[in-house]
Amino acid sequence: MAAAKDFSRRKFLGYAATAVVVGAVGSVGGYYAGLSSIRPATLTTTTVTQTITSTITVPPPPESAPSHILVGASIPLSGPLASLGFEMKTGFEIVIDEINAAGGVYLARYRKKIPLKLIIYDSKSDPAVSASNIERLILEDKVVATFGGVSSSLALADAAAAEKHKKIYMCTMASTISLDKAPYKYVFVLFVSIVDMSKIIYKTLETFPPDERPKRVALWEEDSALGKELADADEEHCKQYGYTVVLREKYAPGTKDFTSLILKTKAARADMVSAIPTTTDGITMIKQSKELGFAPRLWVLHRASDPIGWIEALGKDGNYVMTAHSWSVGYVGKTYKSDFIFQEFVKRAGKEPASNAPGTTYSMVRTFVDAIQRANHLDSEEIRMALWDTDLFTPMGPIKFNENRRAAGWPSLDQWQDGKKVTVYPIELATGKLKFAPPWEER
Repeated sequence: MAAAKDFSRRKFLGYAATAVVVGAVGSVGGYYAGLSSIRPATLTTTTVTQTITSTITVPPPPESAPSHILVGASIPLSGPLASLGFEMKTGFEIVIDEINAAGGVYLARYRKKIPLKLIIYDSKSDPAVSASNIERLILEDKVVATFGGVSSSLALADAAAAEKHKKIYMCTMASTISLDKAPYKYVFVLFVSIVDMSKIIYKTLETFPPDERPKRVALWEEDSALGKELADADEEHCKQYGYTVVLREKYAPGTKDFTSLILKTKAARADMVSAIPTTTDGITMIKQSKELGFAPRLWVLHRASDPIGWIEALGKDGNYVMTAHSWSVGYVGKTYKSDFIFQEFVKRAGKEPASNAPGTTYSMVRTFVDAIQRANHLDSEEIRMALWDTDLFTPMGPIKFNENRRAAGWPSLDQWQDGKKVTVYPIELATGKLKFAPPWEER
């Protein structure tokens, strides 16, 4: 526009100059014509040369782009959490293959798409090993960002290692509020907190008439930070929603005999049990409860009942047990890209996903990619600031990080029914209704 304006002005002045000269010549000619008897008129011709200057701004050449964007993950591919780690690994493969099939991640500063490259190390379900993996990814592999999760204990170890080196760490399947309370700057969590896992149980029970709900709650508190967090949240929500806590008792992780705890709970006439055991401990609890004839109307065993190993080990005895998380197989056909994730998982694994890992992992990577595109940078500080401004719709729902660097999307509540997980919350995405457990002999 500036060049166009400059051209018009100069052109006008050129034409005006020519007009003045021609006008002057005409006037002089007329004057001398009137004196023709004295001497003949003389015609003078003047040539005006017009110069037009145009300025073109040439953008600077793009920066030299890296051959790939290198990221890394520490996930359990062996040990007791391996089944969840496998589903998380498949989730990573689905989303990264999809991104790279489209050419990679477009960054404007390079004016091109750059492929994502992922390094995965096996945490062996061990927090110390996982933290070491994160350090290796940062210090030796020089990754742009790190990923992890599957359990709160692994995520806590990973987060401390990443924060020390001021490197982005994103995790899922980590509910502990210890991650929320820590003064971290580079740690971002995509998963429902343990407090909200507790709350949605009672919100779901609110959909039943009061006389149909359980009333007497036993809190089996794993002797761990996470176990205490859940028991504290449950106790608070029982007060809020009008339930009676008839027992709160600790047990050690890895306990082989829960007889004493079960009999105390039975004597207290509890009709609901809430806990967050490992899968191994949860299986033992159910088997021994059946042996002792203890059959509460509602089992809430977060974490334990998440993997497919739960129903494989218990068969029909594993039914009626509930767990809360973010994303669910029940979201297939109802939320963005959930169909695609499900179909790709079946194609690659030869079976349906049994946990939330594929959906939450896909959402996590997409959130990271959205952040680096908006940051237009691969620097941790720039990515961190972009993550704070995230407003993205994903398979697990809308992602906006709260003041604790956590985004839960739409938390879900699943219950095993007839050997399959049924989503019973949120109501808008439910694939079935919560069922209360009958006595053992009626199953």
